[in-house]
Parts: sequence; C-alpha cells; structure tokens
Amino acid sequence: MITGSNNSDILTVKEPSVVIEQIETGNYEVENQSVADKSKYMGNNSPYIKINGYEMDAKSIIKFKVNSIGFIPTIDLVFEDVTKQFQNDFPKDGDLIELYIRSRNNNRKKKIRINFDILTIGGYSTKGINIYKLSGIMKVPNIFSEQQLSYPTDTSYNHLLSVCEEIQLGFASNETNTIDSMPRFNPNNTIKDFILKTVETSYKDENSFYTTYIDLYYYLTLVNVNTLFSMDETLEDGSADLITALTQDKSNDSENVSNQDSKILLSNHPKFDNTTNYIKSYHLFNKSGDVWMKNGYKRYSQYMDMDTYEFNSFFVDPMTTEGSENDMVILKGKAGDDSYELQNKYTYQGRQFSTQNSGNLHPNYHFSKILNYQNNEELNKMGLSVTLQDISSNISRYKRIPVAIYEKNGNLVNNVNMKNGDEERKTTANNDESGNVYERTENFIANSFISGFYVVRDYSINWDRGDGFTQTVNLIRREWPIPYSAGISKNKK
Repeated sequence: MITGSNNSDILTVKEPSVVIEQIETGNYEVENQSVADKSKYMGNNSPYIKINGYEMDAKSIIKFKVNSIGFIPTIDLVFEDVTKQFQNDFPKDGDLIELYIRSRNNNRKKKIRINFDILTIGGYSTKGINIYKLSGIMKVPNIFSEQQLSYPTDTSYNHLLSVCEEIQLGFASNETNTIDSMPRFNPNNTIKDFILKTVETSYKDENSFYTTYIDLYYYLTLVNVNTLFSMDETLEDGSADLITALTQDKSNDSENVSNQDSKILLSNHPKFDNTTNYIKSYHLFNKSGDVWMKNGYKRYSQYMDMDTYEFNSFFVDPMTTEGSENDMVILKGKAGDDSYELQNKYTYQGRQFSTQNSGNLHPNYHFSKILNYQNNEELNKMGLSVTLQDISSNISRYKRIPVAIYEKNGNLVNNVNMKNGDEERKTTANNDESGNVYERTENFIANSFISGFYVVRDYSINWDRGDGFTQTVNLIRREWPIPYSAGISKNKK
C-alpha cells in the first residue's frame, strides 16, 4: 500500500483473498506489433477492457472513467461497436466488465485489475455504428447480500477485520485500534450497510474521527482523518514517473517504468511537464454555504443516558489544526462577524444503554456518530480540483500531499512557506509597488493562496482519444492562508 506522510501512514493489515483471474486475450492487437508482443503493451497507453469475449482498446473506447469516489469504486464507459460483436453477445445478468491498467511505477503501486458488475447499459446508433454507454460497480463478494452477522464484544477495528474475512477484502488503516468495544449485530442488512454503520460510530478519543472506503486494489480502508492535518510542511521523499518512459516496452516480468528521485509535489510549473505529477488544469471549489446550512457550525448530540438516567447534550465543534489559529483562515464564518455562532444544529438520538452497565453500546456511541459526521462534512467546504496529465503513482486517497501553483505575470502574496526537508526552500523575494512580497521563479510567480499542503479526498482515472490518460484529483484543506492582498491582516480567534 502507498503511505501518507508523518504519522498518517495507511498500512496494510490484511491482504485481500478475493480471486481476480488473469484476463484471457483474444484478438487484441497493438498497432505495428504482433499478437505475441501484446502482453507488453496492453493497458499501457489505454485501458484494456473485456466484456464476455468482446475486447476494447484505444480503437473502440471513446471515453472511460474509473472513480475512486465514495465507498465503492465505479466505472463509466462509452465505446463504439464497429464489428457488431458486442451486439451479438450482449451482456446478460451476471456478466462482468474486466479492467486492466498497467502500473506506472510498480515500486509504489500495483497494476489496476478490477472486475465490475454491470449496472446499466444504454446506447444509440449513428452513421451505422452502435455507440454504447455502460456503468458498473466493483464486484465485491456478498457485499450487497443481506445477512445475519453477530460479533461478540470487541472494537470496531477488529470487527471490520472480521468482516473483511466474510467478503474476501484486504484491510488497511492508519490506525492500530479503537476504543469502542461492544457487541455488534447485522439483522439482515447488507454487509455494506453494516460496515458503514460500524465506522459511523467508531471512536478512539475526542481528537479522532473516521471514514472508510474500498480502494482500487480491494482493500477496505479505515482512516483516522484528523491525523492527516498538520502544520508540518516537510516534503516527503518519493519518485516522479517520467512521461517519456510510459510508452516503453514492458514485459510481464518487469512492469516498472523509469522514474527520478524527488520530493513528492504536484505542480503546474513547466519543469514538471515531463512527469505524471504535472497539473494540466485546476480550479477551486467552495460548498461552504451548503455545508453550514445543512450542518450548522456546531451540532449537539443529545440522548438519554440510561446508566445515569440523565439527559445529555454535548456539542461537536469541528476540529481545527493545532497551530493554525493565528496564521490561517478558519472556515467558520466571516472574519469579524460572530453571527456564525448562532448557526447550530441538534440531533436527539434516543436512549443509550452502555456496556459500562448492562447495555450493549460503547459509552461514546451516540457522541461518536456526531463527532465523525460533523468533522467529515466540514472537510467538504472548500478545496482544489486538479487534473494531472497521466496517472500518478504518488496519488492515493487520504494521502497528504503538497501542491505548488505558479502563474505568469501576476503579483501574488507569498504567505505559504514551503520547505524541502529541514532546509527552507531558496527563493528570490521581490517587492511589488504596494510593498507585498511574492516569490518569483524565472518568469513564474507562486500563487501562495492556492499552493500548500492538501489531503486527497478522492480521484478518478480518465481516458479519451484526445488526451489519453488523465487523473482528476479532489484535494481538501481545513484551513487556508490569509489573503493579505485582500486587506485581511489576521484571523478572528
């Protein structure tokens, strides 16, 4: 598994046992290459997809996207059936979309080999050619089956490990255990619902909150999200996958591509344009209004504690990163306006019989539900979406990663002090007419409001005939640099 930075490493705890067969190829050919050589090239410059006996590559695929978004990976596909073979062997119930994408860097990531259950098929005909649109979801054994499961008193961490045995998934986490022992039951709900309900009330302490997902490599992942946010700006060692090496001949014995040692960094600077870390486009997104109108700035967890026969009402104020209070913008209302403090929500959750007495819920069961929900929702307020020019082996969900955005001929304030290891990055300071200080690299100026450290929330791998492979990465930040150019001198406390 690919790891994050500092103490946020997401490590493999259990390997998956699900069996994914090797794709048997038939008529697939690469231009100017013999059939005998095809294993060296398939899945390299375009996704290789097979449905029943119908094989697709760059000649037939129009658009493709595999999404590592939400809980389970999904696929969207548009292709043309020139030979009419797909029409004559149209998929039926139980047929699969088989996907293979060769790894850009086998030292950091495995190849992508996924089977998808087909959700929908649509299509139309134009100029005598049938165009089909398919969607699918990763095939995970029994995850949508409704079963009776019963686990004796233990932590949510260990119960998730047990569920992975049931559905043949691996397990990965940046956590080692949780403090939420209780018996857990699944009364004929789907196993997917059982997993989500378990993580919904996972608890360690008031400084931790959790989320979960299945990655592209069949690992169920439990993430303690709060450990990913830090004011530490040390760059992580890694490698940059060279674009010039992505088309090289790779045998089955060695699928590695050439790379160069470097600090892991995503950037739109031209110096990166021969690597998979190059940002070809980007945009900011802001959903703050939607989030606070739905969730308030605080939410109260209210319940009747049947151990003490008392009514409890505890508020959850979403966490902020230690050390950010005076140097960063906290996304809690406008600076100087305290009206946000009145925007609160309340959730009454009924009675709680805890394991401290004779009940079957851990003592923080109701509180943890609000703690996890409110903090995860807060992270959706504002972020950065970037499109990389190929699939980067440095990208994995809930990895902390730095971004450097440069612009030509602008006057931007440098209030993000990026560091390379323990040595401060050497830059040239320049003063514009208003006295603002900004960083200049050759003819480019760093946009220091956007540049900085982010956490990868999710991503999609895309392919089309015009651009080939690209990767769209949605990055989140909990606090933002103070935009001095807008006249704001400090945050409210």
